[in-house]
Amino acid sequence: MFTVLQSTLAAAAFGALTNAPFWVQQTQDPFFPHYDVHIVNGEFDATTGGSLSLKSANKTFADTTLKVGPAWRQTGSQTFSNISATFAEKSTKDYTGLAVCTVYPGQQTTVQQLTWHDQAGGFAAGLIAGTAPPPPPPPPPTCGTSYNATTCKAVAGCEWCVSKDKAHALCFDATNPPPSAGWTCTK
Repeated sequence: MFTVLQSTLAAAAFGALTNAPFWVQQTQDPFFPHYDVHIVNGEFDATTGGSLSLKSANKTFADTTLKVGPAWRQTGSQTFSNISATFAEKSTKDYTGLAVCTVYPGQQTTVQQLTWHDQAGGFAAGLIAGTAPPPPPPPPPTCGTSYNATTCKAVAGCEWCVSKDKAHALCFDATNPPPSAGWTCTK
């Protein structure tokens, strides 16, 4: 199987990347913050591997070199190569993982995903080729997250309440207002 994989991939222009963005889609390691963007440059081939430069666009880590091993597995149109890198930050961190490439006969091979594992072998982060989508919008305001009268009155079912001594002002759910003896509320 490896001989077939080697001859199939050797003909393809394999793993060439120029300022290619990858973003952290999944993470279980604070070293790789969610939505962090990494810029990858360099090339590697299926038979000998190679090296890529790795730069954090968000300056999460200093520029480093990613070592890529030869392709060792093919499943359908995907190939897998081992990767490793050492990050020298507050303390040295070594990570290993996989580069997942898509290979279509007669076309440029593309690197689709980089997956990192920590020194214990546990999942650290999954990076996807391309730019990150915008983060989800913030949740709509609620009575408990409205900190001024204007925002409070704009939320259905809320009322702005001011303490009789004027020391406190808070947004309350209209179905559960504070005791009327100590507060004045307006919708």
